[in-house]
Amino acid sequence: MTGKRGGSAKGRKSQSPPATGIAQRRAERREAGWRRSDQRWEEIVAGAANVFNRLGYAQTSLEDVAQEVGINRASLYYYVGTKAELLTSVLTRPVEKITSDLKAIDALDLSPREKLERAIAKHMQNLADNFPHLFVFLAENLHLMPGTRGIDREASEYGRVLTSIIAAGMDSGEFRTDLDPHIAMLGIVGMCNWTHRWYSPRGEYALPEIGEQFSRLVVDGLSKPPRQARITAPAARAAETDSNPHRRARPQQRESMIEPQDRHDIRELTARYNLAFDGGDAEAWAGTFSDDGVFESRGAAVRGHAALVDWFKARPHDTIHATTDALVEGDHDTATQRCTVMVYERAGETVRLRAVGYYTDRLVKSPQGWRFSYRSPLTWKTAAEESPSPPRARTADHR
Repeated sequence: MTGKRGGSAKGRKSQSPPATGIAQRRAERREAGWRRSDQRWEEIVAGAANVFNRLGYAQTSLEDVAQEVGINRASLYYYVGTKAELLTSVLTRPVEKITSDLKAIDALDLSPREKLERAIAKHMQNLADNFPHLFVFLAENLHLMPGTRGIDREASEYGRVLTSIIAAGMDSGEFRTDLDPHIAMLGIVGMCNWTHRWYSPRGEYALPEIGEQFSRLVVDGLSKPPRQARITAPAARAAETDSNPHRRARPQQRESMIEPQDRHDIRELTARYNLAFDGGDAEAWAGTFSDDGVFESRGAAVRGHAALVDWFKARPHDTIHATTDALVEGDHDTATQRCTVMVYERAGETVRLRAVGYYTDRLVKSPQGWRFSYRSPLTWKTAAEESPSPPRARTADHR
C-alpha cells in the first residue's frame, strides 16, 4: 500500500519501547488481558478512527475522541497520552494486515496474472473490512508525523512485493513489457487508494465490487502485449518521444470534460455562497445547496434546506470569506471543486485573519443551475493579530 503506505495483521504490539513510566503503564493497560479493559481500548480505537475520518487528523482533539466514545478526557488519558500515539494505534493492525495478505498471495502457486487479480481484490476487501481506519491512513500525510516508521516500512514492503508480481508477469510473457513495473505498481495502488476521496458506503457499489472492476481494468490492460521488445523505462520514454508525434501534442490536446460556462457558473456559485454567509442571508446561503445538500463542519452534517437555514441562523456572521485557487473538474451534470479559503473577522474598522484552509465540494447541475450537493471546510486558526484587507477583486470573480 505504497505511496501512502500499507501493512499486515500481527496483533497489537508496541511500536517502540515507551519513553516514560506513564507511557509504560498505559501500554501495560492496553496489553492487559482483562476483558473489560480490552473492550474499552477497542472502543477507543474504533471511536478515534471515526473521528479522524470525519474531522481529519489535524482538526481532531483528544476531547473529540473522548466524546465519541462516551467517556471523559481523564479516562481517555488512562489509555493514551497523545493524539499521534492514538493514530498509530488506529492504523497499526489494518496497515500490517494489508501487506501480510499480499505476501500470502505472492506465496501461492499461481500465475502472476492470477496473483495480481487476487491482490487487487484483497486490497479493496481490506479497505472495506477496515473502514474507516484505512481511509484515515490514506487521507493523512503520516510520513510527516512522529512514531510512524513501522507503518512506512510496511508501505515500502507492500510496494516491493506488488512490483515483483508485475515484473514476474512481464518476464513470463503474461504482461506487456513496454512499461516500468514500478510505475505500473504506483498506478494500481494510486487507483485503489484514491477511493478514499470519493467512495461512499451509501453508493451503488461496495468496495469489493469496485475492486472487481479495478482488477479487470488493470489485468486486461497489462495483458495486451504490444509488438515490440521490452526496453528500459528511460529508453522507452526517449523512443516514444522520437517516434510518437502525439506525445508532444498531448498537453495541448488535453481538454476538460466540463464546459467553460459550467466552470464559470460554479465559481459564481461559490461567490454567492460567500456573500450570503458574510451578509447573514440564511435563505440565500442555503439556496446554494441542492434540495438534499449536505454541509459538514467539525463532525456535524447538516442536510436539506430547512436544516441548513436553522443551522445558519444559530451562528454569528462577523466574517468575510475569500476563496481562491479553485480547481474544478467534472462533466455536464456533476463536478468537484477544491478551493483555498481565508476567513477574516470583522471588528468595527478592523479586519483580522481568523483562519485559513480549503473547501472540498461536490456539485450537481439542477434545473436552477449548479448547486452544492456536499461542502466541507477544513480550516486552521491563525496566530496573526491583524492582516491586510481580503483580496476583494479576486474573491468576486474567482479568476
